[in-house]
This record gives sequence, C-alpha cells and structure tokens, in this order.
Amino acid sequence: MSNKTRRERRNHDDAFKAKVAIEAIKEASTISELATKYAVHPNQIRQWKAHFLENAASVFGGNKDEQQELQQLKQERELLHQQIGLQTMDIAFLKKAHGYAWSFSDCFFIKATCIFVKNATN
Repeated sequence: MSNKTRRERRNHDDAFKAKVAIEAIKEASTISELATKYAVHPNQIRQWKAHFLENAASVFGGNKDEQQELQQLKQERELLHQQIGLQTMDIAFLKKAHGYAWSFSDCFFIKATCIFVKNATN
C-alpha cells in the first residue's frame, strides 16, 4: 500500500446537489466548467442532473404510494382515538357502577395475584 494520504470522502447536502443540477440543466456553462467551479467530478454532476430530472415530476404530484399510506395512517389513528374514547367511557361507567375507584396499586395487586394463581395451578 502506498504512503499517500487518502482524501476524506465529502458528503454534499441536498441543497448543494440541487443547485449544481439546476445549473447543469440550464446549460449556461459546460459540465467541465461546473466541475471545476464546485470541485466535483463531472460524472457526479451528470448523475445529479439525471436524478433531478427523473424525480422532477414528484415535486408537483408527490408520491402516490406515500399519499395513500399517509391517508391510511390517518384513518387508523382516527379509529384508535375512537377506541380510546369508548374504553375511557367504559372504564368510567364501571367505576361508577361499582362505586370503587381503582388505583395503580390495586391493578398491580390483581395482576400479581393472577400470575401467582396461574403459576400455582401449573
């Protein structure tokens, strides 16, 4: 292996890539000139330009699959909120009907007793 020092890999942010890709699309200057100006390899600029053009339609239309998934998640969230509301009403009714306010320690005691009885029967 040679004693040459390796240059650290650079990670460019999305805004920089978009800026370079837009300049490449405008064709006001050549790819080589842009590569020199931004200290990036010409092939990298070509890749960013191609990627930008491939995904340009998603800026206006968005990803349909993501929109459907988002809508499905919103519906699921609404259903879960309804279930929580029903369970809260059930709990309040049962507390009122039995005249007993359950505490955390009561629930823990009941759960521990159930586990103890279950283990004792096995």
